[in-house]
Amino acid sequence: MSLFIDLHIHDIGHEAPNHISAEQLDYFKTTDFGYLCNPCFSRNDLGAQDKHLDELVETVKGSEFVDKSVLLAMDKPYDKKVHFYVDNDYTLERVEKFQDILLFGASVSPARPNAIKALHVAKEKGAVLNKLLPNSQNINLSDPKYDSFWDTMRELGLPLLVHTGSQHTIIAYDNKYGDPSLLKNAADKGVTIILSHCGTPEYLNTTIEMMKHYSNVYGGMAAMARPSRSEFLLSLAENTEVHNKLVFESGLPAMPVPSLLGQDILEATKDIKNPLDVYCIALKKLGFPEDIFYRGAELLNLS
Repeated sequence: MSLFIDLHIHDIGHEAPNHISAEQLDYFKTTDFGYLCNPCFSRNDLGAQDKHLDELVETVKGSEFVDKSVLLAMDKPYDKKVHFYVDNDYTLERVEKFQDILLFGASVSPARPNAIKALHVAKEKGAVLNKLLPNSQNINLSDPKYDSFWDTMRELGLPLLVHTGSQHTIIAYDNKYGDPSLLKNAADKGVTIILSHCGTPEYLNTTIEMMKHYSNVYGGMAAMARPSRSEFLLSLAENTEVHNKLVFESGLPAMPVPSLLGQDILEATKDIKNPLDVYCIALKKLGFPEDIFYRGAELLNLS
């Protein structure tokens, strides 16, 4: 039987080599992510980062549907001030404590000075994918200088999980870098690409075009039952032509808000406490097919 893998839950860390800037701490206070992770962003409570992980693990363990989740590191910009950084080895160490529940999602920016070597190291240490957030890492993924980076990812069999659409949780340097069309070169190179958040809110149509054009490009459904994206989730539910290219991601700790999806969804989930299960049931009620839940395992070659 195929595994149900959630491709997208967020790690966080304070102490070196991880980093959260003072500006980012203030910025978190205005975001859903900051509210949901509080008090993880208190510099005076380093134990909160372990509490954050414990709560994520308990959520996955308690899910009726999800078997495992990918815990994501977060690389930094290399030409700008660093506002948020979660080190690969730190995330790997946390994954290893819960190997029955978590998988290692590395983050290696192509702008990193030793990027090719870092990809090899991440793969050797068990990374199942590479996560990028170009808006906040200040990287234009269409730049031809990254061709060898894409070649290496393809050769290593590392899928790319990339944030698409604007970014309002981590301080962004350029939200234009969330345009999925900037990944055409990587797609042409044969990299398996998951366009997280399906390019919403700005680039849903671009995401749909990419999914239709490229056999190796998929749409990730992270945090789409949230105020800024719920209308686009409803639109995707009606666009059955691309359902075979969608893959489940939760985006935890961002919680689904079923009331945004209609009274039927709210009624069907009102007694469900686990946010993963709330999101799964909502997607089923909206008419998304079962295979979106198992496609992640196929893309990671774990089915």
